[in-house]
Amino acid sequence: MHCLAHQIRTGQDLEMIYLIDNTTHDDFIRAVQEQIMGFINKHILHPTGEFYYDGSTIHKA
Repeated sequence: MHCLAHQIRTGQDLEMIYLIDNTTHDDFIRAVQEQIMGFINKHILHPTGEFYYDGSTIHKA
């Protein structure tokens, strides 16, 4: 039995456990970074603001 078996409340919780158990450390860090970036873009940054990312390719200067 998984150590979090008594704390699982939703399907999203199950997806998180699957992600943790079946990825390398680097892949897990990248997945967390993507989730944080998506949350910040969706809930914090203003769409016309300086730091808003619209999903387009970022070109190197």
